[in-house]
Amino acid sequence: TFEMICREGPVLRRALKRAIGTSPSTITTCVQELRERGFVVESGVAASTGGRPPRIIDLAPDLGGVLAADVGGINLRFAAADIRGRILARSSLPTPTAREPEHLRRTIVTSLEELRGTIEGPVRAIAVSIAGIVSPENHAVSLAVNIPAWQDVDLEEWLAGFDAVPV
Repeated sequence: TFEMICREGPVLRRALKRAIGTSPSTITTCVQELRERGFVVESGVAASTGGRPPRIIDLAPDLGGVLAADVGGINLRFAAADIRGRILARSSLPTPTAREPEHLRRTIVTSLEELRGTIEGPVRAIAVSIAGIVSPENHAVSLAVNIPAWQDVDLEEWLAGFDAVPV
């Protein structure tokens, strides 16, 4: 149910019933549980076809979103998206040429913090792309030849200020 609301929402309960192929009472129970957890809201009503107007179910507006960083040798690109993946904001900066990793770290963290404000609700995850060697054990980037300041960088440590979200 939640996946369909994410993918297709806003939706009517009857559309959920049709798509999932279950009873109206099962849909009501699922939607109620999702509402209690704060995942969905009733965002309005549709035109009545006789009887009570059907309620529209959608994702809760404060469900949060994700941040993304693309670390390239020439540019750093950043984005914030809502939980459905719709881009809310973008920014781009030249990649710092300083050899000190602290300058690169500060640039990445500051840019992501600026975009954090465009997401209503918590940051659920941060995605980082980089052309480099990533350790399968600790997910640290051990080498990125096109970025002078990048060697043995622990991204989770760099991004620890984002409330321990998955990186």
